[in-house]
Amino acid sequence: MGTLSDDLAKQAMEQTRVVANGPALSPNEALHVDVIPGGGGGSQLASDFTFVPTAVSTTPLDILRIKVEYTLERLGSDGSWKPVDATNSAGKPQFHQVPVSPAAPAPPPPVLSTAFLLAPRVRLKAGTASGIPLPTVPPVKLPELDHKLKVKITISSAALGSDESKWPNKTVEIPFSIPTVELTVPIPPAVCICAQDSELTGEKHLVMLPPGSPASVGQIASAYNSVLDGLNALKGALELISIALKPLKMVAETMGKIPTPYVTTTALVEDFSDQNEFDEEMSSFLIVGPTGCGVDFADTADPGDWDDYIGTHEHKKYFTIDILQLPNAGENGDYILKKLGYSLEVDKSKLSELANKVAELSGVNPSEARLGIGVFYVHDLEGDDTPNDLKYYDTDSDDPVQDDTESALWIFKA
Repeated sequence: MGTLSDDLAKQAMEQTRVVANGPALSPNEALHVDVIPGGGGGSQLASDFTFVPTAVSTTPLDILRIKVEYTLERLGSDGSWKPVDATNSAGKPQFHQVPVSPAAPAPPPPVLSTAFLLAPRVRLKAGTASGIPLPTVPPVKLPELDHKLKVKITISSAALGSDESKWPNKTVEIPFSIPTVELTVPIPPAVCICAQDSELTGEKHLVMLPPGSPASVGQIASAYNSVLDGLNALKGALELISIALKPLKMVAETMGKIPTPYVTTTALVEDFSDQNEFDEEMSSFLIVGPTGCGVDFADTADPGDWDDYIGTHEHKKYFTIDILQLPNAGENGDYILKKLGYSLEVDKSKLSELANKVAELSGVNPSEARLGIGVFYVHDLEGDDTPNDLKYYDTDSDDPVQDDTESALWIFKA
C-alpha cells in the first residue's frame, strides 16, 4: 500500500501543471495562476479535503491531497531576490491576492486558482532645470523580468504517513515583470543669492544665475513657484515631499522681498567690486538648483588673471548636496539643515524617512536616493557655529572667504 501510494503520489506530482499569464504584465494587470492537479491510475487527487497528514486511510481508494504555497519575490538593487511582503514598513499593501485561503478550517484547503495584483515600482526621474516639467500622466517603462512567483506543490496521502520530508514536492518559478512608473521630479534652475547680512533680508544682494537662466528675479521666482506646484503634485506618491520644499520656498520668498537686486547671468562673475560693490559685503549665501551644481569663489579681481582662474588663486568650492542626503552629510549637513529651519530632532528623521521611501520606490539603497534638488547654505561666514570647513579657502586655511572674495565661477559636478 505504501509503495503504491508513493508511486501514485509521484505520478500525480509529475502530471501537476502550473499555468499563468504574462510574463510581461500591463499596468494594473494581475498575475493569474492556476495549479492543475495531476492524477489517475486508480488514485483520486482531492483539493477540497481538509489536509490532515496524520490521518489513517481506511478506504481502498487512496486519496491524494495537494498543498500549494505561494511566495512572491522581487529583484533588489544588489542583484539578489527578496521576498515581497504583504505590506511595507508603513503598513501599506504591496500586493493583493484574490482569492486567499480561508481562515477556517485549519489547516485550510489549498487555493488552486488565484491572482496577484502588485503595486508597481515607482522610479523618480529628474527633470531639466530649464523646462520645469510638471508631472502629468507618467510614462510607463517595461522593465526586465524582475519579479517571480514561487509555487511550491506538495502531494501527500494518509498512507504516506506524517513525515513531510517523504512527501513528493516541487517548486515552480514563474518569472514576470510589472511596469515601472516614472514620475518626473521638476528641478529648479540654479541660483546663488549672496547677501550682506546673515538672514538674506538686507538691502544689498547679488543674485548669480548661470548662463541660459531666466533673466530677471521675477522670472526666477515664478520658475520656483512652478517647481513647488509640481512637487506638491507628487504628494500622492510621496506623502513626505513637503519636508523637502523649504529651500525652494526660501528662494521664492527671498526673490519676492529683494528691493533692488543686482543680477548676473554669466558663468564667471568677474569682479565683485563691480557687482553692487559686493567684494567685502558677502556675509551669507544660498545655492539651490540641480544636485551637484556649485560656485567656486576666488580672491582675484584682476582681468588678466582670469585665463588662469583655477590655477593660481585662493579658491573655495561649495557644491549643492541633494536634499535627501543632508542628514548623511555630517557636520556641514547638520549646519545647513539647522540654518534652513529644520529640526535636527524631528525633521532630520523625516528627511531620512523620505529618502528611504524614494529608495524603496526606485529600487536603490537609501544612500543612493536622490530627488535631484540640491542646496548649500552658509548662514554667516563669520558665525561662531559655522563649521571652519565652510569659513576658509580650500587652498589657504588661514584666509577667510568673507574678507577676501572678489569673483565667482559656476561649477558643476560630472
